[in-house]
Amino acid sequence: MLPLDVKKANIFIEHRDLVTTNAASIGSFVSADLVDETLGTIHPDNPLAQGVYDALLNSAGVTVYYVALNTNDLAGYTHALELAREKNVYYGLVPLTHDRSVIDAVVAHVNAQSTAEVAHWRKCWISLPLVTSELLYDVQEDNMDWTGTLTDDPLATDLATPVYSLLTVEGAQFVTDEVRPNDKVLINFRVNSLGQIESDEYTVLDVRTETTLVIADAPVEAIDTPVKVQIKRVFTKDEQINQLALVAGDFNNRRVNSVFPTVALNGSIEKAGYFVAAALAGLRSGTVPHQGLTNTEVLGFTDLTQVVKTFSSTQLDTLANEGVWIITQDTLGSTPYVRHQLTTDRSGLNTAEDSVTTNVDSISYGLMNVLQPYIGKYNVYPGAIRAVREAIFGELIFRQTETFTVRAGNQLNGFEIVKLQQDPTFKDRINVEIQLQVPYPLNFIVVTLLV
Repeated sequence: MLPLDVKKANIFIEHRDLVTTNAASIGSFVSADLVDETLGTIHPDNPLAQGVYDALLNSAGVTVYYVALNTNDLAGYTHALELAREKNVYYGLVPLTHDRSVIDAVVAHVNAQSTAEVAHWRKCWISLPLVTSELLYDVQEDNMDWTGTLTDDPLATDLATPVYSLLTVEGAQFVTDEVRPNDKVLINFRVNSLGQIESDEYTVLDVRTETTLVIADAPVEAIDTPVKVQIKRVFTKDEQINQLALVAGDFNNRRVNSVFPTVALNGSIEKAGYFVAAALAGLRSGTVPHQGLTNTEVLGFTDLTQVVKTFSSTQLDTLANEGVWIITQDTLGSTPYVRHQLTTDRSGLNTAEDSVTTNVDSISYGLMNVLQPYIGKYNVYPGAIRAVREAIFGELIFRQTETFTVRAGNQLNGFEIVKLQQDPTFKDRINVEIQLQVPYPLNFIVVTLLV
């Protein structure tokens, strides 16, 4: 390659802008056909348009709400969450990011809104990143680079020529820090012609001492003067899955749905896991609240390689055991479907199955609507208590008899008003306790053949 003077050339400059046009208020669509007119090209590079489109593709014509960011950081998401506090019509929240600080803010918002006092019950759908590697040795405590040399390995005596495979890093603790074979050594850092930092990478063969290790495919020349060195851990598939399962399981929250895979394809277009989350939130909104979504088809994706090929069924079970909601497909190219509609709270059927929470939330909204006309307008007296009881009874009978679908049945199988009385201390309050008999998803059919 020779440096040549450019006499004439066409120059193309690519740039990306944050579109804040729709950040002032929450908008909505009922049809995927209208998305590009308002939000622009439907593509993962334009995440709001892509996320809204994927949600609408699965929402069966139910309204999907959206809001843009005024700044692409935690402050921008916080502003969007403040807008969502204004109404109770927003249910499934999907942050289009893997940023943990943003995800934590969304979870906190959902928890704060889903209380009896606020009565804005909702859930969130999140995508956590799959961590495939990390730097074990990046910089020292004083932010100075680790430095090392590559010298001839004195134990490689069976070779006629020197083998510069012995890395020595003063101050390192390779044994204590559990550096292991197949970890990577990054050395010979430099800036390429595009201004990007690159380095040579070698695989660790053996850890000799706290400060020395042996690399494979050693360079033909020694590095006698200490230069910058980094050590990178490449996680096994089991380690990747175990770490993701641990992070997801730590939420332990029936209002948090953590989805997998973390990346999927639609044709040749790669889409991050949070678009899977958007599709599932849309799917839930377009389905009656008491309907389980296990084995339900999900549109917008053609290739789930992470699920079908990269990881085994045992590894996927590890994720599911910690409440990760997985979509899968029988073969690459076939229509994806929900493996199991799980929340991150696996403590019992009432919390683990998504449809139980969404059903009870729907019933809660129904009761709130029929009781709202009494608050502030009635005094607490026997006639008002009877009227409240009748309103509750009528709403629950409606949920028990008038919400039938062939697949899901009615929202309630039965109920009992256990308590309905004036509070003995707070005289302006009526306390109500109701025992609900909710339907559960049909997850298993056990057939016994007797001969």
